[in-house]
Amino acid sequence: MAEVSQKKTEFLALSVLEDICDQYVEELKLYLNNQRAICAMRGTSDRSMPRYSFVALSRKIFDQYDTSVIASLYISLFDSCDEYYKKKKTRTVGIRAELLTMDVSELVLNLMVPYQLPHTTKNADPHNPKLVKRSTINPRVRLTQEQSKDLLVRCLPIPVSPEFWKQIRFILMPEGSVRRCSQFAALIGEAAENGKISYGALVHCMQNDSLNRNLSPRCILQALYLGFLRASTVEFFASGRPAEFRKQCREFIFLAEIAKKDPIAFKKYCPPNIEKNPYLCNYRTFLTHATQLLDELRGVKKSIPPISYGWACAAIKKFGKRTYHDKTWPTENLFDLIWTVLVQRPSLKRFICETLEKEFQDIEAARFWRRMQPDQLDRIHIQNRLNTRIDPLFTSSEYLNFPPYVKGVQIISHPSQLSFLTSQIREEVVRAGKAIVGLDAEWTAFTGASKANILQVAVRSIIYIIDLDALSTQADLRHFFVDLFLDRKIVKLGFQFFEDLLQLRNAVSHCRALYEPENVLCVGKMVRSFIELSEKHPDCAEILNDVVPYFSLTPLDDTMESLPEELAAAAATDGSTINMEEKEREDLSDVHESMTGNDVDEVEGMGKADVDGGLETDRVREPLEPRKVTSPTNSDCPPDRLLNKGLSYFCEKILGRPLDKTEQCSVWDRRPLRPLQIRYAAMDAYCCIMLYDVCCKWAKRLGTDIETVVSNQSPIRVSLPLFSDGG
Repeated sequence: MAEVSQKKTEFLALSVLEDICDQYVEELKLYLNNQRAICAMRGTSDRSMPRYSFVALSRKIFDQYDTSVIASLYISLFDSCDEYYKKKKTRTVGIRAELLTMDVSELVLNLMVPYQLPHTTKNADPHNPKLVKRSTINPRVRLTQEQSKDLLVRCLPIPVSPEFWKQIRFILMPEGSVRRCSQFAALIGEAAENGKISYGALVHCMQNDSLNRNLSPRCILQALYLGFLRASTVEFFASGRPAEFRKQCREFIFLAEIAKKDPIAFKKYCPPNIEKNPYLCNYRTFLTHATQLLDELRGVKKSIPPISYGWACAAIKKFGKRTYHDKTWPTENLFDLIWTVLVQRPSLKRFICETLEKEFQDIEAARFWRRMQPDQLDRIHIQNRLNTRIDPLFTSSEYLNFPPYVKGVQIISHPSQLSFLTSQIREEVVRAGKAIVGLDAEWTAFTGASKANILQVAVRSIIYIIDLDALSTQADLRHFFVDLFLDRKIVKLGFQFFEDLLQLRNAVSHCRALYEPENVLCVGKMVRSFIELSEKHPDCAEILNDVVPYFSLTPLDDTMESLPEELAAAAATDGSTINMEEKEREDLSDVHESMTGNDVDEVEGMGKADVDGGLETDRVREPLEPRKVTSPTNSDCPPDRLLNKGLSYFCEKILGRPLDKTEQCSVWDRRPLRPLQIRYAAMDAYCCIMLYDVCCKWAKRLGTDIETVVSNQSPIRVSLPLFSDGG
């Protein structure tokens, strides 16, 4: 019976595909007419139209089928694309006059992905009218492993962006099991060897440790012939590989250097498995891409590219909503954002002013920005006389504060100041045998490429903020990083500091100390270790009450709120609802709104925005009161359930108050930094010392020492750059 159903599905697939294409064209025409009418009514340009969303159309098409046949229908639709091409004499569907067309297989993919992603519902909390309960509903169809593998093979050649592939990977292997990743990696390697993989799929897989194991070094050249390849992607792909593999990577990069010399060499060295690929770059495009890649790999510093148009428009709307509607983002932050976007993309001036006036009803702000001349503005030196003027060490009634013995925050922007900081840390090592420093880095999300703009170094009584952009001589920074990161007597405390090191490497190239730092400890891992030790202790309740009185049982739903989307969706595969943070929901839904799957929007630009576990919710946070733990079973959630918690969560549970994350997404390359930015940056580094101090007390209470507990943390080791000495 199942075989009959399968054949029937395949037989109907072509007619279903034709119907889908017809419906899409009609829906697209209706959408354009409606949006143009809305724009005309508001007096805004067509450019401000939101992106077309495939969600409604996907539900309209697939909801009419029984769940038992939908997965087979997906496969049959992809298989029917060739028949459609032959019958219709075209590979594309859409409205040619509007330049809105895509490959038919791409349309099927754009309909399948949103249908297989969880969707969010909002419900008012009956107990708290200020709180909106957001729940995520799982898709109707759960794909089997075999179905996922069949779909993967069919999706790999479809030309969509690397960012869109994050969503595809999520629906095909939501649980991310080692076995399934291994099987998928084998299929991806085979597709790459046969040239049956698109640029977007290839780059995404190169950036994923679980999926790139079966890719050969030749894929570097293959990807470069199909599109733009960043040095960070190449370095990640080659990182941790055997010396012979890395040698072959360099050889293919050298081939790219030869291929860019002239059109004849370009044609000669084109990988034979992609010679007939319709999306192959032309020589001029390849020349630009190869030159930029080689410059990046060799550490040639060039000007930072401007923010992309898509991300710039999305950022203005996203953070404008948070400023005007949600009231969670200060006006001065939005001012900085508009300033930096306007200088980088002057052509967006009309869009910005219309958005402020029509969408957010701020006529005065729109009038102000219309008067501004972008070519006369300095992107870095932002002038706003309405910035909050306040002591960065001020006492907050709601969020975590500095201890009274902290004297101040000092900005370091000159090599002599950097030398002074080095001497201060050395003196502490001589005096106490070791130095304890808290570290954190910040970078802006609102440029075309990210790199660390500041590094915060906190010691007991003062926090230093190193202006990496001002210290243009990289030799000074390299010497400082060698002194700081290679000295084991300096205990460096951070939180998930791996990403910070990556951004520091983007700022200071080929600095060995940033690839093999010594004694860098994660305070999050430290806290989890002490929780595990406490739960094994017979006096667990007494110890937790004594050392961490703010610690309490966390319900499962609250824990689920900050899980990444992959983990959160996998945890509720039975169709139940779960709560997710706003950022995770937006990341999942971004792809629904893209017409082609090629708009990277937030994913491209967010940088560090959500490293700490998501943006703060609208809920008013009250300082925690100490709570009694009555028994080991009432202690907080087990350590493995804290894996995805952010730094603010640990501060709230261990120190009694959360961090103020308002400045998390601010413009970090503006100068001077605003007082609230300085406070945020300083606290992010200093709270690591505060957490460490609690852990020291915790260790004594457990009858052990802090060094023994943290000794199980693996050192951070990253392969040196391919073009560095010994790389």
